[in-house]
Amino acid sequence: TRYLEAEQTIDAVERDVIFRELFGIALDEIPYIPIGAPNYKTFWWPWIKNYYGEFEVSCWSDSHLMATAWIDQDLKAEMGY
Repeated sequence: TRYLEAEQTIDAVERDVIFRELFGIALDEIPYIPIGAPNYKTFWWPWIKNYYGEFEVSCWSDSHLMATAWIDQDLKAEMGY
């Protein structure tokens, strides 16, 4: 099959051509139901440190999410808050 041929091809460019061809076939012939993905936007003040946008870190609880975050009081004051 073309997939096995691609797997055994050493030349990366040639392998990419085969996989692109197979991807086009897959898009046309494989049925699927688009379910989408949730769109999350996370914002935080720049003076909140050690926080990088996480909104979930555990399937059990998010209570420890901010346990290591801290407020840079100097930056907060410098920004007028």
